[in-house]
Amino acid sequence: MGAVSELAIPYFERFTSLEEVLLVCSVDVHGGLSPSINNPMDLPRAKTAIAAAFLLGRREKFDRLVEEKTEFLKHKSKQRPDFAEFAALVELLRQKWEDCQENA
Repeated sequence: MGAVSELAIPYFERFTSLEEVLLVCSVDVHGGLSPSINNPMDLPRAKTAIAAAFLLGRREKFDRLVEEKTEFLKHKSKQRPDFAEFAALVELLRQKWEDCQENA
């Protein structure tokens, strides 16, 4: 019970914050930084980062992350993920943003 109150509850409280998820998932393995053990796979981390930026309505951050994550996934990822999956999510979210602007 002590471990739950000391470790599990603070962990869940931390990662119920979309801002915190965005911060953690924005980091890739370069520049001396390493990804969190919470999301060590490159493709899911990239998708989570852009989805969090989208949900928070942070368009500039979204666009910057798309550029950074595209570069990272294509050239630097040691896991060689399926880039087409990431590109499809980017296109879907961009279309949703345009749809929201048209309806506003």
